[in-house]
Amino acid sequence: MSYPERTAFIISNPQFITEILNQRPAIFHIFLVGTKQVKHRNVTACLDMSFHDTAVRICREMLERRLIHTVSDVSNQLLEKKVAELVRDSGRFAMSGSIQNALANLWRNLPFIPGSRSIDSARGLFKNIPAIVVASGPSLQKNIHLLNDLKNEAILISCGSALGPLRRREIMPHFEVVVDPNPAMYEALKPYLDSPTCFALSLFSQHRISRECAGQRIYFPVNFDPKVLEDLKRFTQIQTVLPAMASVATTALFFALHLGCGPVIFVGLDLCYADNQTHIDKSGSPADACTFEAADGRQVQSSTAMKEAFDFYRDFIQTIKDRKIVNATEGGAGLPGAEHITLAEAAARYLTCTIAIPEFTALQMTDSQWKPRLNELRNSFQSMHVKAVGFTRKIRAQMEKGRDEAGISAKIIEWFESLRTMAGYEYLASFLDWECYRAVAADGLEPKLDLLDATSQALQQQISLIEESAKMGTLPFSPER
Repeated sequence: MSYPERTAFIISNPQFITEILNQRPAIFHIFLVGTKQVKHRNVTACLDMSFHDTAVRICREMLERRLIHTVSDVSNQLLEKKVAELVRDSGRFAMSGSIQNALANLWRNLPFIPGSRSIDSARGLFKNIPAIVVASGPSLQKNIHLLNDLKNEAILISCGSALGPLRRREIMPHFEVVVDPNPAMYEALKPYLDSPTCFALSLFSQHRISRECAGQRIYFPVNFDPKVLEDLKRFTQIQTVLPAMASVATTALFFALHLGCGPVIFVGLDLCYADNQTHIDKSGSPADACTFEAADGRQVQSSTAMKEAFDFYRDFIQTIKDRKIVNATEGGAGLPGAEHITLAEAAARYLTCTIAIPEFTALQMTDSQWKPRLNELRNSFQSMHVKAVGFTRKIRAQMEKGRDEAGISAKIIEWFESLRTMAGYEYLASFLDWECYRAVAADGLEPKLDLLDATSQALQQQISLIEESAKMGTLPFSPER
């Protein structure tokens, strides 16, 4: 059997490795799932990993290695399907501008770090104090009236857009967790930014929330490229990273666990639709609606993002040994591994003490820490941009002379590969890897050149954002020329 070039093989039987090696395409990689370790430069062993984590790792390596085809054995066909979904999701994320938007927020959030509260000092601060994590699913309507009476007996953690329904009912949560980098989240929260609530914000979350919120701020990095996280930890002094999965409620769970809270009680976490309603105050199913099997075996309608969150909870909750997870949503898809009771029952059983909120330690950051690195990043983006413009011009000239298409395609891929050595690459790695992935898969040279143009524009955007922020005085430095 022959295989196409740039194929990812997802297998569980190591005996297939010899066959693949003997008949391999020029570029390929083998992902060996759930079996013994095999040391070979073309083999990645995925041992002791959940289904979700395995799919994420394969997706990431496929994009990094520019693999555009998949082949799996019978036992891994569901995994192959999941990987394909993640690759498509990565493309939507990259093409929507979310990566560039997140970086724009990062540059503009940095000035707000000095004087904000330290998430590191909050570790274990509420040990064995119950937390209620409030999501904005349709079932929140059943229990939202109870929450005002419970906020003195539990840490009330609001998730993203759930703050609106709470505030409209005069309920003030202790914490509001925000991860979304997009302007729509700012618009959703804008009427409620006068809140004394403590905003737990990703460094990539909408910068206008940082600028306008009246309450205290806690910043945290989310899962990003390791080198970028190393930068953020070094220059912000923030060491605690809270994973950001498909739903902000997953980050809120990690936040509650970081605080030491227990039990962690969910309300409004439907992860599916009720009566064609997506949220407590919204209706209508999105275009990416799907169905999956709920915790009780029912088939429920949901979105691909919420299904991914459900899969994450299913795998993760069983690993939590020192805290009880309670689902008091009273509807929705349920949470495998959680205790399912009503909110009234959870309150009677677990909420027995009055809580107090202590003062958090403030963060400090000096201009001299960030200035050299930001200058380096700005100059790196500038160098990438100059290379992109010059390279595109050169390729177009070669096309006009009728040069070999296959040879030009290879040069385009080599050019994308060359960016990996530059200082700013890690910050735009997801976008750049996706653009190269598309360039590999594209038929014809014109689409490949369009991708080069898009890359050039994205790099110019980063340069402009850094310089614009500096001119506006929102960053503590002026870029060196």
